[in-house]
Amino acid sequence: MSLRINPRIPVGIGIVLFFFFLFYLQGQILSFRGVPGRLLVKPGEFAVLVAMGGLRGVAADLLYLKTDELWQQGKWEQMLPLYRAITVLQPNYPEYWSAAGFHLAWDLSFSAKTNEERLKYLNQGIEFLKEGLSYNPDIYKLYFEIAFIYDQKFKDYDEAVKWYRKAVKFPGHPVFIDRLIAHSLKKKGDLEGAYQEWLRLRKVYPDDDYHQKIVERHLRIIEEEIKSVKKEK
Repeated sequence: MSLRINPRIPVGIGIVLFFFFLFYLQGQILSFRGVPGRLLVKPGEFAVLVAMGGLRGVAADLLYLKTDELWQQGKWEQMLPLYRAITVLQPNYPEYWSAAGFHLAWDLSFSAKTNEERLKYLNQGIEFLKEGLSYNPDIYKLYFEIAFIYDQKFKDYDEAVKWYRKAVKFPGHPVFIDRLIAHSLKKKGDLEGAYQEWLRLRKVYPDDDYHQKIVERHLRIIEEEIKSVKKEK
């Protein structure tokens, strides 16, 4: 018995490789022009989707493997056009948006040579994650990652709290995100707000002993801090 190869398979692979080459070439052009990290929507991207049909998932996986290779080689800026291509191909897969946002806001911002460049990458990371939300609005993950950037990178605790609160509205979110709301309120100096948040957290996850121990410990700490502030006044 001879094996028959579906004639669409070689054609599909050819299309994948062709567009992979185009996306890679664009990355080189962007770097040469001095605008790496500019995640532009390509004029022909919708035509790509139509042409590839059911091969979009395969193409996205291949491109994702290439981003990992570039990361290992330290060619971080060349990853950006590939991430754009991946999210065009698979916009409803939040992990791809998450990886791109993390790469921008953490890896590239860390390696930035100036504060201006650092802020550019941080803002691009947030913008990319927000774009991902337009395709994946009902999953906590991207809300959390936006909040975490505001919390850890910008020290903008008002924005952090806002986005953490959005994240905890969705089922399946880890309990530590609830606690990050209280921590952020404390870091911004709102001891009373943090105290009220810990009181709220005492009522949720009542069967989680580990969570309840954390809540009780922080309630005692904040009660003492509030008392100390009142004495100073």
